[in-house]
Amino acid sequence: MSTTTQNQNIIGTLASFVRDNSFTQVSKIKMNGNGYPFVSFLTASGEWSHIYLSKRLGETVSEGQEPKVLKGCIVSRCLNAAKEERIKICSPAENGMLEVSADMF
Repeated sequence: MSTTTQNQNIIGTLASFVRDNSFTQVSKIKMNGNGYPFVSFLTASGEWSHIYLSKRLGETVSEGQEPKVLKGCIVSRCLNAAKEERIKICSPAENGMLEVSADMF
């Protein structure tokens, strides 16, 4: 099930996205030439996917950090300023959702 909020469509957790796409390796946090952070994923068949972090999440990381800093993150389809769809890794707080706990209700 997907949830839409403004210009964002949640795909799922980063953990489920990695599993669903059969990624077997992940890089440390990298920065492109413009300073935008991303991580690279590799499948067993040698296919690369480079996924950028949302602007908000990107402000909290630095180049060379281990990917474990992304634990608990979500993956969303987002529209950029030109209305082009992009897949981004986002902080769970960016979608206004909270993790359900046993004592919440």
